[in-house]
Amino acid sequence: MYLSGVSIAKNIQGGNTTYNYGIYHIGKELSNNIEIVYRTYFNVDLSAIPTNATIQEVKINYSTYSKSYTFKLINISSLGSDLAANWTAIGNGSTLQSGIVYGNGTINSTSLKNQMQSSLSNRSMIIGSVGENETSNGSYSTLFINLEVKYTRPANLLNFIARNYMDGGISGTIGVGINTPTITERTSPFSFSIYETQTMYFQAYDNQQYNNYNYI
Repeated sequence: MYLSGVSIAKNIQGGNTTYNYGIYHIGKELSNNIEIVYRTYFNVDLSAIPTNATIQEVKINYSTYSKSYTFKLINISSLGSDLAANWTAIGNGSTLQSGIVYGNGTINSTSLKNQMQSSLSNRSMIIGSVGENETSNGSYSTLFINLEVKYTRPANLLNFIARNYMDGGISGTIGVGINTPTITERTSPFSFSIYETQTMYFQAYDNQQYNNYNYI
């Protein structure tokens, strides 16, 4: 899943501090005597993953500028509408992954896997990104993240109807084996449920009567 980030910039000039949406995602730059520190949050939509799934693996594919800095990913419980409060909240969350080197890479993250598992019932989670060199003016960078999520889920219970078809007639009997090759003769139509990992077996019988015809 590709994550679209929202960048918040903290602008410091003299004794004044303001906040606005940023053009970079992490780190710090010095522009026109203004110190700008970027932090970003990513809203992760988990609605495509069943709530009863078991997360097996989460890989973080990321891309930044090629610089000699590192950044970390943060779990954020919630955010509001105030940019200053959100910028601070991004840095105050619990760390999911730290020491991530700038550049392009892939990380298999157990901590993110565990957090995603616990967030399934909420159907979403928020990941923050913070540069670990926010005092270095050249540490600013864009950040692109794509998550590869591997999960399993319990087999679904499916409903079926087994029935004869004799030019519109559905009566008579039909043989059905529910997850067993042992066939049981049933009255047609016959409704039953079976898990998607199981096997269905069927058998047709001769001498079925419908509308004065004998079907063989």
